[in-house]
Amino acid sequence: MKGKHIALAGLLLSACAQTQGRDFYEDRIKDISDILVTLNTYTKAVNPNEKEEPFSHEKKGSGFVVGNYVFTADHVVSRYVLKYPTPYGPASYELDRIEEKTFIDDLQIHPVMENREKDIAIFDLKQTPELCKTYCNDLTLEDIASSEELYQGLNVYWMASPQLRGTFYRSSHVASIREVQDFKEDDVENFLGNSFSLNIGFRSGTSGKPVWAEINGKTKIVGVGHYQLDGLGFAKLMDEYIEIIKEYEEGEI
Repeated sequence: MKGKHIALAGLLLSACAQTQGRDFYEDRIKDISDILVTLNTYTKAVNPNEKEEPFSHEKKGSGFVVGNYVFTADHVVSRYVLKYPTPYGPASYELDRIEEKTFIDDLQIHPVMENREKDIAIFDLKQTPELCKTYCNDLTLEDIASSEELYQGLNVYWMASPQLRGTFYRSSHVASIREVQDFKEDDVENFLGNSFSLNIGFRSGTSGKPVWAEINGKTKIVGVGHYQLDGLGFAKLMDEYIEIIKEYEEGEI
């Protein structure tokens, strides 16, 4: 019995030693916030009423910067469908887009890739030097985790900004990892593929934000806020983002 008490006391002391204080979380939140950017997207599309001027829409969302690249989810910076009320209930139709541009601080940013089916969007700030001076940082692809480094139960954390009003620190654990290689439009299984789910749902304002984790003693970005379904949050795995950047830098995109 005495041995059990000693062992229990050891566990309690160990737990207390691992308890993180205010400075730890303030530093962590600062590291996250320092790479976040607000994205403004303007869409112009053909008006369903051909006698009227083209339809225009503006939306705000979030992304984050790694080196000179802005990563986000495609649905944060794209508008494909217009929803509107009718006497018979809500209706929607596919937009015939004339143009779509995304800005940071009123300066347009250059797209590397915008993929609707995979919900991936990447921009290159080097193409807008004025922005790169302000937002480019020292992070590299080495600061991004591949799916092979993730596992069920891994503790992850992120910042949520409902309607871009305030910031909220949240954390959870990886519940499952979903890898789907062949994507098909309008297929929910594929839309949620190449992502990992969390044990809690995402709040609004999380799409496009980075999800972080401590892996082997190093802080890494492990995903991009993506979707919520049945009370679970889903974040895109980083593998495809990494692959796209490598292809872009080799001139293949």
